[in-house]
Amino acid sequence: MIFVKALIFATFCVAASLQQAPETESAISACPGQPKPANLFIDNCGTKCMLYEDSKATARWQFQTKQYTTLLRPKVRLTVPWRGKKRVYFISEDILATSLALDRSLPMQAGAIGTVMFDMMVPKETWTFIPFECTIELVDQSNNTLSCFNAWSEIRNKL
Repeated sequence: MIFVKALIFATFCVAASLQQAPETESAISACPGQPKPANLFIDNCGTKCMLYEDSKATARWQFQTKQYTTLLRPKVRLTVPWRGKKRVYFISEDILATSLALDRSLPMQAGAIGTVMFDMMVPKETWTFIPFECTIELVDQSNNTLSCFNAWSEIRNKL
């Protein structure tokens, strides 16, 4: 019985070590083929973005409109490496509805530059210590991407 428990524990440790995020200098990268955010700042973000249960994940960045813009909305996707595969989860628009604040009023003219503030609650009782990639995309009313970035993240227990 002890051997079985030790084997299960060893298997868990090996699986956990295989799901680590790629080692990079920064946790943040631009989405391939999409406009990069300017002056991006994410709280608690270095080589990995550390998020905490029951706290807000906050980010701030600048973007430029492509056309006359009457609506801005975020799209958030979480990609979790798990057992050699990737599981993708989309955060619902209902949850994201109040997560975005803008430094100016809409509508915005084509070529205008704005600063967006993004705050989203990290729920209690989420899976902690599992690294994942969070992709945040800002789109306009025509679904044009105005900025997009990825952030390797991990959720920790609240301090």
